[in-house]
Amino acid sequence: MTTMTLDLEAPSLPERLRNYLTIMYPPLPRLGAAGLMTLGFRAALGLAHGESSGEPALQMLLGAVAVFLFLLILRLMDELKDTDVDLRLFPERPLPSGMVRESDLRGALAVTTLLFLAVNIPMPGAFPFAVALLCYALLMFVWFFHPDVLKPNLLLTLATHNPVVGLMFLYLAAVTADEQGVAADALHPGVVAATVLQYWAMGFSWEISRKIRMAQEENAYVTYSQILGRRGALTVALGAQTVAVAVAIGMWLLRGSSPVWPALVAAAYGGSVAATVRHLRSNPPPSAGLKAQSELFMFAVASAAVLEWLFTR
Repeated sequence: MTTMTLDLEAPSLPERLRNYLTIMYPPLPRLGAAGLMTLGFRAALGLAHGESSGEPALQMLLGAVAVFLFLLILRLMDELKDTDVDLRLFPERPLPSGMVRESDLRGALAVTTLLFLAVNIPMPGAFPFAVALLCYALLMFVWFFHPDVLKPNLLLTLATHNPVVGLMFLYLAAVTADEQGVAADALHPGVVAATVLQYWAMGFSWEISRKIRMAQEENAYVTYSQILGRRGALTVALGAQTVAVAVAIGMWLLRGSSPVWPALVAAAYGGSVAATVRHLRSNPPPSAGLKAQSELFMFAVASAAVLEWLFTR
């Protein structure tokens, strides 16, 4: 296996951005993850509508690329929003360390935003949803015009920022409608709501899990474990995954046929329960393991829907 060597004194803009992406947003793994989540959502939506899988459509490819670009937009925005925090607490990160410049990131943000809009042009039904999604991201970027209120309050920031995940999956529902050649409101609203809830819950769990620390790991960086207590934060994260599992199993009971779908979902959930118990008992466990486990859970649930969809062909 080869590893990419970072040029920490990269003199050119492309090299600086390459170094930044390698550390903060590795393109190939992130593109693969975006593709799996897009296809998993599409499969779950199709199964709930009683639809068998067909040939891959251009809209699904465009949707996966759009999700990849949108998550990169959020990453770049967070980088620029959190400059003061990174300078104080994470000076080794690319921006405070000087590996990349603020002007580089602002330029990359502008280009990525234009690419995101361009990718959506061939999907006229989904384009308004893409614009709405981007507008919400821009409101997040300016802290909804109240940075002094939101910045010090992690829970209020969660309440105002996390809905973007649900909006992103609602956008994918519009992409699915475009693929089917129907208006977005032609999809069953209850099915769309349940599928969005399932994937939103998994994203919510990931957000909580990535900011849970052991007591000895806590510092000035505000975490959910500081606010809710470690046990409370773990309960919230696992509770969100429980919601996702309940919806997935409910969808299988309605439309599923293969035991692969519930078996994979149950196995993924069992892994999350084991990781939660291990985190409570170990002293100290790797906190990063919770984030990795939440990602594994999402990918397993998405893969289960895709496999079930394939079995219905």
